[in-house]
Amino acid sequence: DFMLLLCASLQGRVFEEENVTAVQLLAGDNVEICRDLDAASFSQHNPVPDFIHCR
Repeated sequence: DFMLLLCASLQGRVFEEENVTAVQLLAGDNVEICRDLDAASFSQHNPVPDFIHCR
């Protein structure tokens, strides 16, 4: 239970720091990139490799 509480509270800190302008300039924003795309562009190839299944 302690580890779960620790991880949840640290994640809360990260969420708060993501909204700080200085952090957004250094680390980049956390905005969905697909919301600006139209339906036709969803069929385009994604050049980013799949890091979950590449072993």
